[in-house]
Amino acid sequence: MSSSTRSAARLKSRKKIAKMVLALVVLFTLSWLPLYVVDIWIDFNMPGSLDREVPGHVEHSWVLQSRPFAQWLGLTNSALNPLCYCFVGDLYRDTLKKSFQHDVSSP
Repeated sequence: MSSSTRSAARLKSRKKIAKMVLALVVLFTLSWLPLYVVDIWIDFNMPGSLDREVPGHVEHSWVLQSRPFAQWLGLTNSALNPLCYCFVGDLYRDTLKKSFQHDVSSP
């Protein structure tokens, strides 16, 4: 193989890796950002104690009710990572296929 062919193959491989890393970063951000936004909003807008009345405080119970969903969304990141590797990364996909073929073909 000539050096220009190897360079082109290396560049193509690096572009695929960069694409996969970018997809993982975007997925991570979209999964965890809502939880952090809700938690920061709660810290700055909810009174320290819910037992006492705070003058000028507006009731925002919908934020507290949306927090479990935001937390669930963040936790789904762990379940979506293998799918991202599978759809974006060729090496992971090929290894996964070989693993399943081995499991099916073994008695």
